[in-house]
Amino acid sequence: MTNKDVLDQVSHGFRHPKPMDVRDEIYEVMLECWKDAPQRRPTFDALKAIMEDLENATKTQYEEQEEKEVNEMTVEDPETPPATACCCGLFNKNKKS
Repeated sequence: MTNKDVLDQVSHGFRHPKPMDVRDEIYEVMLECWKDAPQRRPTFDALKAIMEDLENATKTQYEEQEEKEVNEMTVEDPETPPATACCCGLFNKNKKS
């Protein structure tokens, strides 16, 4: 596709489809940035605020999910020594290296 082809497609409303690994919220921001009229696009300050809000919401969701998973953890076998959760998984406190 030539540069002229791209300009023609974009001027007729073509927008790149959402990549599979991009969250819907991020794609919505991308679409806002691709609006035809520059005055309808978000400013850099607005983009910064939007991205910070998305980051904070993601952190909150992650922390809530992590807390829920920790609260749901149960020891099925009373003979099994307690385990400690860390970023690398579960480790037996009594296991010798």
